[in-house]
Amino acid sequence: LDAWARCLEGAGASRRDADADLGFEEERRRGASDDVLRAVVTRQPDRFYSSTDPDNGLAVVIDARKAHTAVKHRLDARLVDLRAEARERYATHASGLLKLAKASRDKLERVDERRCSCREALAQLALHASLQDSIPKWRETVQGLLRLEWCLKTQEEDQHDDELDLWLEASLVEGAVDACAQVLETRKGRLDGEKAALRAEADAELVKARMASAAISESWRALKPERLGEGENACATTAQAQERLQQFTERVQRALDDARDFARALVALDGSAQDASTGELEAIDVEARALGEVWEALAGPIASIGTLDRTRWVDFEPSSAKETLRKAGESLRTCSSKVRQYACHADACKLVQERERSVGGWVGSLRSAELTPQLERKLAKVLFNSPRWDARSRNCGDFLRLKVTPSMRKELDQVLAAARRDASMAQYLEDVDRHWSERLFDVAPGRLIRGWDSLFEELDEHSQALLAMKEAPHFKEIDSSSEVYRRREVLSNDVDELRRRLDLWSDAQRRWVHLDAIFGSNVDIGDRLPQAKNAFSDGSRTFDRCRDDCLTESPRVRALLEVAALPESLEAVSRLFGDAQRWLGEFLESMRSEFPRFYFVGDDDLLGMLGGGIEGARPHLTKMFAALRDVSDGRMFSADGEDVPLTGTLDESSCVAWLSTLERAMRCSVAQSLKDALMIDSDLEKWLAQHPTQALCSSIQCDWASRMDKALDGGSLEGPSKVLVERLAALSSATSSPLKRAQLIVELAQQRDCTQSLHDAKSSQDHRWLRQLRLYCTDETTDVVEGTSFLEQLIKGNKTPLAVTCVARVAGASLTYGYEYQGIGRRLIRTQLTDRCFATLASSLKWRLGGNPVGPAGTGKTESVRALGALCGRHVVVFNCDEAFDLGATGRLLRGLCRTGAWGCFDEFNRLDEGALSAVAQQLRFIQEGLLSKASAVEISGRATPLVPTTAVFVTMNPGYAGRSPLPETLKRLFRTVAMAKPDSRA
Repeated sequence: LDAWARCLEGAGASRRDADADLGFEEERRRGASDDVLRAVVTRQPDRFYSSTDPDNGLAVVIDARKAHTAVKHRLDARLVDLRAEARERYATHASGLLKLAKASRDKLERVDERRCSCREALAQLALHASLQDSIPKWRETVQGLLRLEWCLKTQEEDQHDDELDLWLEASLVEGAVDACAQVLETRKGRLDGEKAALRAEADAELVKARMASAAISESWRALKPERLGEGENACATTAQAQERLQQFTERVQRALDDARDFARALVALDGSAQDASTGELEAIDVEARALGEVWEALAGPIASIGTLDRTRWVDFEPSSAKETLRKAGESLRTCSSKVRQYACHADACKLVQERERSVGGWVGSLRSAELTPQLERKLAKVLFNSPRWDARSRNCGDFLRLKVTPSMRKELDQVLAAARRDASMAQYLEDVDRHWSERLFDVAPGRLIRGWDSLFEELDEHSQALLAMKEAPHFKEIDSSSEVYRRREVLSNDVDELRRRLDLWSDAQRRWVHLDAIFGSNVDIGDRLPQAKNAFSDGSRTFDRCRDDCLTESPRVRALLEVAALPESLEAVSRLFGDAQRWLGEFLESMRSEFPRFYFVGDDDLLGMLGGGIEGARPHLTKMFAALRDVSDGRMFSADGEDVPLTGTLDESSCVAWLSTLERAMRCSVAQSLKDALMIDSDLEKWLAQHPTQALCSSIQCDWASRMDKALDGGSLEGPSKVLVERLAALSSATSSPLKRAQLIVELAQQRDCTQSLHDAKSSQDHRWLRQLRLYCTDETTDVVEGTSFLEQLIKGNKTPLAVTCVARVAGASLTYGYEYQGIGRRLIRTQLTDRCFATLASSLKWRLGGNPVGPAGTGKTESVRALGALCGRHVVVFNCDEAFDLGATGRLLRGLCRTGAWGCFDEFNRLDEGALSAVAQQLRFIQEGLLSKASAVEISGRATPLVPTTAVFVTMNPGYAGRSPLPETLKRLFRTVAMAKPDSRA
């Protein structure tokens, strides 16, 4: 306070000096201005300026008032700040000392020395001693207040009324101190006479104080909150620890205050100092305050754990709990080393770790699990031994504080596993339900659904999965009233019903597409079949209404389930379309009966032919004839560019009539050309140009066979050999018709090799010669396999008989030449392997059996069958038994074979799966048994079918390949096998 008084005095002096300097400067400036004015008036400028003396210049008057004013303002501002700070300090010291003096006086006057206890008297003595030391210091403070008050009052400043009202006079403070001193002198005199009696009582109080200190120390050692948890020296929460520490701190502080008071009282009594044993209490106080700091540092993590424990179980989120525990653990790890040395810190770390293991383990799994009521009841019994789960009334701490035994953990794991399975099933059911709720049809233009394969695959997959779910062992343990059980039943019924409706829809759409292409674009067919067209029209209208109901802008698959009458409508559509297809099938069957080669044409192509007439039939000629591509201007054209004149005229009244007459004309033309070519001209090039390839090759074969028979019986083969050499030389040097020449050269080369191999033969009955395929133009046909009646019908029947009768003989079998136009074609190189195959197949035909060439791929099995059929003038139809094999069309094709007398070759027959192979084998068995018994008709696909004697069936097989089936036992006895193990490349 004295320093502040001196500071204010110095600041005031500086302010006054600044005012004096400003006044002096003002006086000096006025005097200088008057001198300059006077010199100007009296025209005596030399006083201020001399032209001869450069150092004597014009006088300059400097005005320093602004600088002095700025300094003055700065001093004023600084003085105001000093005065404000001084007033504040004055007020603080004055009010504080005044309150202290009054409080001390009140304490002195409160106790009556004549009726007070020993403790109170000793407290008064201690107070007297303390005040005797304090009052001199108070008086020094009063002197400082008086001086500072004088400085403040003597400063010249404007004071506001409110500041004057709040001003506390130093004299009041001085009076309060003096009053307290007077009361002290009065009270002290009264207690001085009682010192002897108080001494004995003070000793007794001192003993009590020591006993109280010992009790506090003992209680501290027993109840000191140094652990976290349960127990006498542990606390469950920070609030409990801090409350206990606060109680100990208050007790210790009271004991310390009493001890100090007793010590001061004893000093006041006799001047002696006694030990009050406060050292241990002070140590307890220090330790309690340190523990308080530790618990304060742990307050955040422990509070977060408590909040987690108090969280309602239904509101518990494992992810947020993990984050809370992570932050608590991080906070504990970053505590100071002073905090980490206490046991409660280690307990808190352990608690956080236990909570993390629980939340990350079974507690988190339990909260995340979707529990059924059945599992909830089981869990309540396992964890809480209660019949009710009641999750809403439980907190998270109820689970986190559980002590889980191994047996409980085992049952708990079983429940959690069951819950996971239930949740997995529920999720799968939800996924399936959402999939079919969002699944859309892939609609093509014309409102036709496509992508049926993927749609049915998805339905079958879900149906099987739902069925497997029902049959699973854990599903049988689920209560039938649970949501999972009910939802699976509903969804399974929906999937099954959806599959049924989609089956009906796909069948109706397939039939509609097929029939719409027939009746929608072919008016002629509609006119021929009015009943079928009416049935199609009725079914089409019903199908259009179904599409209007289900195929909207967003065609959902599940919309099919929303139309209750859809199954009945689709069944009616399928029934109407089935009637139309039945009538259409009967019509097509009647057309095929009129012209059997129609069996080799599909229904759609046949309808196009019937609707398009003769022009509609031209593109499909290659399907019905071996090599015929087109017919025009009385000539028939092959696919390889050869044209042959037709014998006779064609009936163009209808497509069926035109094709029937074409078939007869083709055979007559082939027979006529063969007859014409039998007269082999010496000019081979001219002869080559006059006749078709088939006639040339057949005539060469007939000529060679007759020459060889005569030569073998005559004992010399020089004649045939010479003719063959000459013909080969002539053909090799010729330049015209290269394709024809190539086929003839191949045939002549084979004849030459065969002739050379028979150089030692003695007769035409030599078995080596009889094993060769030979053609004869002869009327001796009593030994043909097909029988004379069929031959007479083929050659001499109808209006125009065939020009020549040709028979193929090989290995004791005589086969009627079929007169099927073969075109130029390509001749198969004949080897011993092919000759053996020809002999085996012909022998099987002789005994009315089928042929079965067996061997790996590339050995010529199928080509050998083709070549044999071409040499015999037969129509050979090859069926590839691969993945694209149409099992549904098998019956139609087999009926075509039977009615036309063509040869059928099933290539790689054992490539079919067992079901398809068994079905086809059954039909083939009927045909072979009919041929063996020379029946006139056989039953195929439930229909009686006429059987032409020239019909033959061959099957090729690749044994030993993966996925191939053996020939059924029912067919083995009806087919003769020929092994073709490897190709014969010696040729």
